[in-house]
Amino acid sequence: MLALNCVVARAAEPSDKKMNTTNTTELATFGGGCFWCMEAVFERLDGVASVTSGYAGGKKEKPTYREVCSGSTGHAEVIQIAFDSKKISYDKLLEILWEAHDPTTMNRQGADIGTQYRSVIFYHSEAQKAAAEKSKATAQWRFPAPIVTEIVPMSAPCWFTVVGSWAAQKISNSLSYGTFFASKAIWMTSAWPVLPEQTSL
Repeated sequence: MLALNCVVARAAEPSDKKMNTTNTTELATFGGGCFWCMEAVFERLDGVASVTSGYAGGKKEKPTYREVCSGSTGHAEVIQIAFDSKKISYDKLLEILWEAHDPTTMNRQGADIGTQYRSVIFYHSEAQKAAAEKSKATAQWRFPAPIVTEIVPMSAPCWFTVVGSWAAQKISNSLSYGTFFASKAIWMTSAWPVLPEQTSL
């Protein structure tokens, strides 16, 4: 059963932020459930040049949305973030990742169930791998259950941008953005204790 927990009124459109590549632009690739919901969180951040939704970590090249949802290709719904490391660090993006989803549920985010909704970090360098492992260990104390987030390298066939007409079907089976963010706020308040120095989204 494919239950989706967010709606994207502009699902067929790219992120409002356009790619502005500089020599300080780096990539971060995260999976944390519905990619449109994750995209909505990260595209608001200062220093983020673009956020693109896609599939990663599977064994088939150019899978369709229906194939990914079947769980047969091994792909996860992910976002790929292009960011200016002089304005926002990879470590900061990792901190926000832990806030943006529940990393303790295996192959599930809310009503979205399946391996495509798994919590995963695809690292682009050994430095990112080390940062992700350290951040995961640091974040663990905030959660009553073990963090199950995978930390794996980007490898081919791996990254594919979302294309096609699947968005209309996704919208028709989804909740509203307002409902999603309201439930996200409730979950974050109960599961993520706010420290004095922590900045809320």
